[in-house]
Amino acid sequence: MKRPGNGLGFYRWIKSARKRGDAPTMGRIPRLVKNATPGARINYAGQIPKILFGASLVFLAGGITAVVLWEYRDRGSGRVFSMPIRNANNIVIKVATPKPEQLIDKVEQFLAARTPAELAPLVRGGSQRPEQMVAKLADLEKNDGKVETIRYVKPVDSRVLQIETVLVTFETDNNRVALLSPDGEENWRIDFDAFDRQVVPGWDKLLSGEPVEGTIRVFTSADIYYNGRYTEDRWVCYSMASPDHKTLMFGYTLRGSRQHAAVASTLRRNGQGTSLPMQRMTFDVRHTGTGEQRQFEITQVLADDWALGSQPLEALMPGTYTN
Repeated sequence: MKRPGNGLGFYRWIKSARKRGDAPTMGRIPRLVKNATPGARINYAGQIPKILFGASLVFLAGGITAVVLWEYRDRGSGRVFSMPIRNANNIVIKVATPKPEQLIDKVEQFLAARTPAELAPLVRGGSQRPEQMVAKLADLEKNDGKVETIRYVKPVDSRVLQIETVLVTFETDNNRVALLSPDGEENWRIDFDAFDRQVVPGWDKLLSGEPVEGTIRVFTSADIYYNGRYTEDRWVCYSMASPDHKTLMFGYTLRGSRQHAAVASTLRRNGQGTSLPMQRMTFDVRHTGTGEQRQFEITQVLADDWALGSQPLEALMPGTYTN
């Protein structure tokens, strides 16, 4: 090894490719610096500000990319999480709640919105495009009938999000819940996916009996229906019902799992046992393609209502659950 004259490191001697009789060559030639003084070292100190500036641009671009990916995460699966503020104990910090009449007024504006610009300040991140949301609002009367009443109900005892509820009732006796939550600036917005009761990829596909995974918003209650691959004692059964489909479905969690803990503790918090009333919940589910078409494994418990928080409900649960 030989130390080069500029003191910047080491390099190996490279054996010459010349053979006897070849013309002489100049060998290794260092890159020349324009207008350099003969024998002078290259000074890299003047390049440091440029290097630092370039590095800062790279970090800034990376940060912006991370924010964009976070904002649009999981849109393909039909879910978008909101971002409530939590304390050191991972508990949602509550902010001041508007008066009931203010919440009702916001829902009235929401129902009347017919352009993405009108809708934008009223809803928080949804998995559907603004034009899709506006089109569905325009079709509400055709699908559900004329709005009959809009009334404030109560706050929701949710562990993933601060939620206030406004009930919209139609002349057909159909109803929908508008779940309102504060954003980072304490502006209360409506969760459109919850209002729409969105499921992915849709009930026809989910109930086809074929292998499928999806995200569903259902009413849930404890049940005791065990059949097919779900006959072993390691499974816990829950009934699942949707206002948008007449089929009563069954979801199963592994006993002692985080999914079991999330569902069972939610039902217990609301004083519910094996009978109605049922609790609104949001799940990721999977059908294996075997057994009854209405039997699903609950693979992830997303929320204890139809609006999603900053993280899945099951992430707040202990590792095992025995009750």
